[in-house]
Amino acid sequence: MNEAEPDGVARGLEAQFAALSAKRASGAELIGWKIGLNLVPVQRQLGISRAVIGHLTTASLIEPGSTHSLEGGSRVGVEPEVAIRLGADATVESLGPAIEVVDLDPAITGLGPILAGNVFHRGVVLGPPASGVGPDDLEEITATVARNGAIEQRAGFAEAGDHPIEVVRLVAERLALVGEELRQGQVIIAGSLTPIVLVEPGDSIEVDLGPLGTLGLRLG
Repeated sequence: MNEAEPDGVARGLEAQFAALSAKRASGAELIGWKIGLNLVPVQRQLGISRAVIGHLTTASLIEPGSTHSLEGGSRVGVEPEVAIRLGADATVESLGPAIEVVDLDPAITGLGPILAGNVFHRGVVLGPPASGVGPDDLEEITATVARNGAIEQRAGFAEAGDHPIEVVRLVAERLALVGEELRQGQVIIAGSLTPIVLVEPGDSIEVDLGPLGTLGLRLG
């Protein structure tokens, strides 16, 4: 087990949850969780052996097709992801498309600050649940990210995705480090399926996840 597991992760999550408590006190509602740092080279660099988690609230929820301002961002990009919606007993109820907007602020380094800063999370776009697509149907899905009509990234789920049941298990284990647990109705965005696509003001983004659906976003 790497040096930062599990104590370093737990300390970082404690700082993250303190920030989450402040957001909730200001009126934001918790809607779920995100997978972060899911690239093996990044994990090795930070001394962890598995991905970590961040949180999603109504404060960072972006409506599909709307315009998101890049004001205050350092190095903003978008990532195509699978959104997992949880049913009773934290089982996988449905799947849908998602876009995470991240800000890779170069000033934030080290596992602790990254976790405390919610793993570079800036915003999330969630599409509706897809009909007739289950956890075992994802292997044939290809994720495509187009910027201003030109394809920037494309990758198959089999290359980069983790089975939704494994994702749910990982999030539950990470939450247990700080005495938290998954709940029915929460959403998990399961990690980027392609390399990040960096964006600039004026860009238009479309993410296509095949049978899971498509999502659009404009950057202002």
